[in-house]
Amino acid sequence: MRNISGIDKVGGVQTNSSAEFSRQVGTATSLMLQTKEYPHYALACVKVWLYPPILMRQIRFFYDYRGQPIGYVTWAFLSDDVVDKLKHDPRFILHDSEWNEGCNVWIMDFVAISGYARDLVGKLAESEFLDCALVKSARRRTDGTLGRVSNWRRRSIGEAPVHD
Repeated sequence: MRNISGIDKVGGVQTNSSAEFSRQVGTATSLMLQTKEYPHYALACVKVWLYPPILMRQIRFFYDYRGQPIGYVTWAFLSDDVVDKLKHDPRFILHDSEWNEGCNVWIMDFVAISGYARDLVGKLAESEFLDCALVKSARRRTDGTLGRVSNWRRRSIGEAPVHD
């Protein structure tokens, strides 16, 4: 193998941070494929929906008692104008900088394998967003538009959401 321009392009060693990033992408993608909704989305959504929150540490994985992954959640801190775009433009995709530029906390993705959703919401309430009075979420329809927005108030996180 030739050394091109003094740089050996093959034979490097993966760093710990690179290995962890790859592990998280693989775990999240595997979980997505175990749901009925996600297999219908294009593979490109992995880069758009997973890379930014993984790089910004705005993802939480959940595991069962055997250490097997059973779900994950991603979140963003959105500005008011980004929330407006998110609600009204089905083609809107968050730019990397928009994941962390405001004070509106939104759950961007919540994946739980069958039978674990309620338990994961409870765990989420115990561990994340403890200083937030309000967290919002919405399911994305297959056409890209957002469905009904749910408001999760601090006292009710882990219970049924209030809907807009």
